[in-house]
Amino acid sequence: MNNNTTPGWFHGKADENAQNFLKEVDRYIILNDLKTEAAKVVVFSTLLSAGSVADLWWTKLDNAKKTAWSDVQAEFNARWPVITIVEKTGLDYQREILALRIDEEDLGTQVTVAGVLTWAHMQFRAKLQQLVAEAGSNETAGLVYQVRENMPTVIKELTTPGLADWTKFLDEIKNIDTNKLREKADVVRRKRETEKAQNARLTRLEGLQMDAIEILRLQLQCSNLRNTPPGTTLSNPTPPPTTNTASRIRYVPRTPAARPPARQRQPLSPEERDLLHSRINNIPHQPDTAAGIAVYQEQLKQWFTKHGQDGRVNENMQFPLRPGSAMICSGECFKCGSHGHIAGACPAPEASQLLIQEKIWRSIAVRELGNYNRGHATQIDLLLEDEFIQQWEQGKGQGSSV
Repeated sequence: MNNNTTPGWFHGKADENAQNFLKEVDRYIILNDLKTEAAKVVVFSTLLSAGSVADLWWTKLDNAKKTAWSDVQAEFNARWPVITIVEKTGLDYQREILALRIDEEDLGTQVTVAGVLTWAHMQFRAKLQQLVAEAGSNETAGLVYQVRENMPTVIKELTTPGLADWTKFLDEIKNIDTNKLREKADVVRRKRETEKAQNARLTRLEGLQMDAIEILRLQLQCSNLRNTPPGTTLSNPTPPPTTNTASRIRYVPRTPAARPPARQRQPLSPEERDLLHSRINNIPHQPDTAAGIAVYQEQLKQWFTKHGQDGRVNENMQFPLRPGSAMICSGECFKCGSHGHIAGACPAPEASQLLIQEKIWRSIAVRELGNYNRGHATQIDLLLEDEFIQQWEQGKGQGSSV
């Protein structure tokens, strides 16, 4: 025999992969060119750990089944069957593709993969390419738009919008000029550092302002004490007149009316927030195109059919997002789905605003997860046009009549 590594002991324990052991025995037989059935069976039997479950099984096995190597393999597989592999579904791949992210801070940096130095955006591309290949490029072609929307602004500026082909999109990421990428990423980092310094300075100034207010309050208290005659207290309901000609006022605490205690909303646990984050993209956000609007109308139909006209949106029941509107959790207005203003100052007419279910869903997501998409979301402006409003009026009518 050649000097080849002998397989390890097999015990038959639950945490052992029996099929790997069988493959190691086959490999040993091939490398050592064992020809006879008896030699193969003897090698196998000598690798069963003495006194183990596997050794006991071999002892009790019928001798007639210990002659041919193929019979031994069949009996072994019957006793320790192949572990069933869980295959990912199309929906699983879709969720993984949409959840894949690259942080803006990593752009233009280098990472080591399997001992090889590469760019962070190329490593992201490799992961995305692998998922697309496993899921099928044709089956997931509709996700190209959403994946690009989830990427940092710097990457979006260096790629073509509106692509629906994975090959072209992945090639564009591959062909990004690293010098331009690093320059743009450095600009974003410097801007962020400047904003951070400004926010810190603003916080410090606010603290100084509060100190000044506290000093002024103490000074006013001292002034009132000086104007109070000796032998009197500030709580006296009819204080004697002082040299100060101004009328004094008294502050009387109001007795609050009895009311039932307000119900406090229990905050989500970290596990519940993780589940909410994973469900954000369960209903894909569609582009503002004819095809996207058609898909959106079908999403609304399915939602209202399942949950009814009065279905309540909550952390476990997300709602479709209007095509072309701002990415969720990106600092958007909850009423119209655009950037640049808050809901209290929304200029959109009520008839053109988002469906009430979408307003609630967006507010829940921001309340629990914060605006975590603000850094890489495309800024969406509100455009009020008669034709645009009429189109959305029709869309809302169709969605709510299901």
